[in-house]
Amino acid sequence: MRLELLAFLLLPLFVFGQEKTDSIVPPAASSPEYQVALPWNGTIITAMQNPAFAGFDRRLQFGYSYEGEKLNVAEGYDTKNAGFWNQSAIVDFAFGGRRKNIGINITYNGGQRLITDYHRVQVAHSYRFHLKEHKFILGVGVRYLKLKGGSDSFTYGDMIDPLYGFVYQTSEFYGPDSVQFAEYSAGLIYTWKQLFFGYAFRYEHRSLLTPAGKDFHPVHHLHANYNLDFFAAGQMAVGFTAEHNGFHWYMEPSLLVMWKQILFVNLSAPDLKQFKTEVGLQIWHFRAVYSFAFYFDQYANDTFGVAAMSGGLRYHFQPFASKPK
Repeated sequence: MRLELLAFLLLPLFVFGQEKTDSIVPPAASSPEYQVALPWNGTIITAMQNPAFAGFDRRLQFGYSYEGEKLNVAEGYDTKNAGFWNQSAIVDFAFGGRRKNIGINITYNGGQRLITDYHRVQVAHSYRFHLKEHKFILGVGVRYLKLKGGSDSFTYGDMIDPLYGFVYQTSEFYGPDSVQFAEYSAGLIYTWKQLFFGYAFRYEHRSLLTPAGKDFHPVHHLHANYNLDFFAAGQMAVGFTAEHNGFHWYMEPSLLVMWKQILFVNLSAPDLKQFKTEVGLQIWHFRAVYSFAFYFDQYANDTFGVAAMSGGLRYHFQPFASKPK
């Protein structure tokens, strides 16, 4: 299965070529040109969240990241079998000209939510175009989701959902222990001068805690930020993310500072309940990212420990490039 998945991820790379070097936006022009090649692209908002980010940097990229959450598992569960963690692997590339560009992103994301294992694979496609000074990217994505856990993995009827707090009916847990679904998403990115705006609509499984069938809901995801240049080598971005899944609003304000497109620090407040610090370094063809988050509430800190800790590495380059004439 792993070899088949690897072949599926690598096959498109031999089918599509990268765009020419002269269509790549140089670093000095990144802000007016979709903010291409910025070191935080693909970390703050991913193609899983908004498929319009597929091929955003116009490079061939390979990336891997790992995240652990709630490092102290709640009492009542076997800590050897329960946990909150996930890992992601991406292949991202683009081809076409500077004003019109097609992007492809293939992402695998899998892990564990308490006692449920999950695996997601998404293929996302994007198309960018200009209308004078206004720049747009449209994206669509299709996902495969597999959940394994639930009725045969330490859950029981009439239990309280550990994440959302409400009670499941007993009948909901008499279904299969492993289920598979298809999920869908569509996204938009709009940039004008220093303004960046993104919107995504996703139709996905409500919870990764149980393999209950037909448990889908729409998700609306918004992200906006305004970039400011300072001195000759710095840039600052004030941003805000909001997401609504039908019963809960998620909000995250952020402040990002970058130096020479090499080092960036992003400070944010996920769900207005945590303080998160994310640091990234981009040098040569590599980018490394590390983040750490803790709860504002002392009780949550004592109960769950560290809210989240993650690290990731990306390698990017420009294959099949021809020298500009």
